[in-house]
Amino acid sequence: MIWSWHACEVRLDRCAGRLELPAFHAQATEAATLRQRLHTATQELAAAEREIAEVAKMAPEEMLAMKREAQEVVCVNNLKQIALAAILFARESDGRVFPSSFMVFTNELNRPNLLFCPADPSGIRAKTWSEFNPATISYRLVNANVPFRDGEPAKPLVICPFHGTTANTDGSVYRSKK
Repeated sequence: MIWSWHACEVRLDRCAGRLELPAFHAQATEAATLRQRLHTATQELAAAEREIAEVAKMAPEEMLAMKREAQEVVCVNNLKQIALAAILFARESDGRVFPSSFMVFTNELNRPNLLFCPADPSGIRAKTWSEFNPATISYRLVNANVPFRDGEPAKPLVICPFHGTTANTDGSVYRSKK
């Protein structure tokens, strides 16, 4: 015999003499899972709201300082990749010299926007190599065409004119002291 009770099917199993609640059990399990997910999502939302409130309390000067710090971190990362690309270029070249121009980096760098410092006010960025030209470069090459020798003391190779950060011929990057 099948009875309908609260949208759950209850079947009286005459052979075993007991009640079976298969649909109710599945729904209860699903409901418990959904409650747990809702609880987790609510906690994450509350944490995000607290973080937004903290950011909203910040003074514009603090936000500007955080932006400058983030730009400098991106700049250091760019310079590190440029220095490693220059070392790769020097190792692959017959003369084993560092490049004399950023224009030869199309094979060593995966994208040209690495040659643009985020603090550069010009805002002229090349997103693809076809858009790349000297106006889209923020950094300055120094010691170009110098011989590359493994284990040689580091010399400045690329400088950021906005942060004063320097990438060296050994691949190291030094941030300027403020």
